[in-house]
Amino acid sequence: MDSLTPHERELMRAAEEAEHHMDDDLGEPVPSLPSRSVRNTFSLKIGADELDELADAAEAAGVSVGAFIREAALQKARGQQGAALKRVRKQVRELAESVKSL
Repeated sequence: MDSLTPHERELMRAAEEAEHHMDDDLGEPVPSLPSRSVRNTFSLKIGADELDELADAAEAAGVSVGAFIREAALQKARGQQGAALKRVRKQVRELAESVKSL
Protein backbone atom coordinates (compact mmCIF):
# COMPACT_ATOMS: atom_id res chain seq x y z
CA MET A 1 0.00 0.00 0.00
CA ASP A 2 3.06 2.30 0.33
CA SER A 3 3.31 2.63 -3.47
CA LEU A 4 -0.19 4.12 -3.69
CA THR A 5 -0.77 7.84 -4.16
CA PRO A 6 -2.62 9.71 -1.41
CA HIS A 7 -5.67 9.75 -3.69
CA GLU A 8 -5.51 5.96 -4.14
CA ARG A 9 -5.02 5.46 -0.39
CA GLU A 10 -8.12 7.58 0.28
CA LEU A 11 -10.15 5.60 -2.24
CA MET A 12 -9.05 2.33 -0.60
CA ARG A 13 -9.89 3.69 2.84
CA ALA A 14 -13.29 4.93 1.69
CA ALA A 15 -14.09 1.56 0.14
CA GLU A 16 -13.11 -0.27 3.32
CA GLU A 17 -15.11 2.18 5.41
CA ALA A 18 -18.21 1.72 3.28
CA GLU A 19 -17.83 -2.05 3.42
CA HIS A 20 -17.61 -2.07 7.21
CA HIS A 21 -20.26 0.64 7.77
CA MET A 22 -17.76 2.75 9.67
CA ASP A 23 -18.78 5.94 11.42
CA ASP A 24 -17.06 8.94 9.77
CA ASP A 25 -16.30 10.74 13.03
CA LEU A 26 -15.39 7.94 15.42
CA GLY A 27 -13.92 5.32 13.12
CA GLU A 28 -15.85 2.62 14.94
CA PRO A 29 -18.39 0.17 13.51
CA VAL A 30 -21.95 1.37 13.97
CA PRO A 31 -25.15 -0.66 13.70
CA SER A 32 -27.09 -0.32 10.47
CA LEU A 33 -30.08 1.39 12.06
CA PRO A 34 -31.91 4.46 10.82
CA SER A 35 -30.22 7.64 12.01
CA ARG A 36 -32.05 9.83 14.49
CA SER A 37 -30.65 12.90 12.79
CA VAL A 38 -31.02 13.72 9.14
CA ARG A 39 -27.83 13.37 7.13
CA ASN A 40 -27.39 14.39 3.54
CA THR A 41 -24.77 13.47 0.99
CA PHE A 42 -23.17 16.25 -0.97
CA SER A 43 -21.13 15.66 -4.12
CA LEU A 44 -18.06 17.76 -4.77
CA LYS A 45 -15.97 17.87 -7.93
CA ILE A 46 -12.31 18.23 -7.07
CA GLY A 47 -9.12 17.71 -9.02
CA ALA A 48 -6.85 14.76 -8.29
CA ASP A 49 -4.01 17.03 -7.11
CA GLU A 50 -6.32 18.87 -4.73
CA LEU A 51 -7.74 15.59 -3.44
CA ASP A 52 -4.21 14.29 -2.86
CA GLU A 53 -3.45 17.43 -0.87
CA LEU A 54 -6.64 17.05 1.19
CA ALA A 55 -6.00 13.33 1.71
CA ASP A 56 -2.50 14.07 3.02
CA ALA A 57 -3.80 16.75 5.39
CA ALA A 58 -6.65 14.53 6.59
CA GLU A 59 -4.28 11.63 7.16
CA ALA A 60 -1.94 13.89 9.16
CA ALA A 61 -4.94 15.02 11.25
CA GLY A 62 -6.05 11.41 11.75
CA VAL A 63 -9.48 11.87 10.17
CA SER A 64 -11.19 10.91 6.93
CA VAL A 65 -11.19 13.28 3.99
CA GLY A 66 -14.94 13.75 4.43
CA ALA A 67 -14.55 14.70 8.08
CA PHE A 68 -11.63 17.00 7.22
CA ILE A 69 -13.57 18.85 4.51
CA ARG A 70 -16.73 19.06 6.65
CA GLU A 71 -14.85 20.54 9.63
CA ALA A 72 -12.95 23.05 7.48
CA ALA A 73 -16.15 24.16 5.75
CA LEU A 74 -18.02 24.53 9.06
CA GLN A 75 -15.17 26.53 10.60
CA LYS A 76 -15.20 28.87 7.61
CA ALA A 77 -18.99 29.21 7.67
CA ARG A 78 -19.09 29.83 11.40
CA GLY A 79 -16.30 32.39 11.13
CA GLN A 80 -18.18 34.31 8.46
CA GLN A 81 -21.38 34.14 10.49
CA GLY A 82 -19.45 35.45 13.50
CA ALA A 83 -18.08 38.35 11.48
CA ALA A 84 -21.57 39.23 10.23
CA LEU A 85 -22.93 39.09 13.76
CA LYS A 86 -20.18 41.45 14.96
CA ARG A 87 -21.08 43.93 12.20
CA VAL A 88 -24.76 43.80 13.14
CA ARG A 89 -23.98 44.30 16.83
CA LYS A 90 -21.79 47.30 15.99
CA GLN A 91 -24.57 48.79 13.87
CA VAL A 92 -27.08 48.23 16.68
CA ARG A 93 -24.77 49.98 19.18
CA GLU A 94 -24.31 52.90 16.78
CA LEU A 95 -28.07 53.12 16.26
CA ALA A 96 -28.70 53.01 20.03
CA GLU A 97 -26.20 55.85 20.53
CA SER A 98 -27.91 57.87 17.80
CA VAL A 99 -31.31 57.31 19.42
CA LYS A 100 -29.96 58.38 22.83
CA SER A 101 -28.66 61.62 21.36
CA LEU A 102 -32.11 62.59 20.01
